[in-house]
Amino acid sequence: VIDKAPGYLFVRWTDNAGASQWNLQYRIQGTQDWTTMVVNTTEVDIMGELEANETYELRVQAICGDGLVSDWSNILVAVAQGVGIDNYTLDNTVTVFPNPTSGVVQIQNGEWRMESVEVYDAYGKLLNTMNVNDHTVNLDLGGYAKGTYFVRVTTERGVVTKRVVKN
Repeated sequence: VIDKAPGYLFVRWTDNAGASQWNLQYRIQGTQDWTTMVVNTTEVDIMGELEANETYELRVQAICGDGLVSDWSNILVAVAQGVGIDNYTLDNTVTVFPNPTSGVVQIQNGEWRMESVEVYDAYGKLLNTMNVNDHTVNLDLGGYAKGTYFVRVTTERGVVTKRVVKN
């Protein structure tokens, strides 16, 4: 039996229908069964049942009252972050700058060699994957639209996700 490191996800969405309650579902990407939570806020921390560095699919449905519910949102993809000291250390050793940027960002990790860098849009869609074998990489976001992106860095020690704003 291999013990999995505990993980968490912070999920936030915008209510467009005036709902006060939602169904939030999540599952490990590629699996069949959803875990459902009924929540009363548009900001939720999911902890306890998740595995660090595992990729999850999430979706939200508004509970409109009188037994009515909205359609499910599009499926979003996110990577559960770890809660242990190793993840805290890794998160603090990987730097992305300048941030915000209008073009090229430099990703550095002085402690551990990076193996890959993935770029996701704000909806969790994978936009680019780079195989890396170094402590420093330049990532050109010049061709991307203005907005928020997530850079998932896989190192020989683990995975960390950083938010980057493109001006």
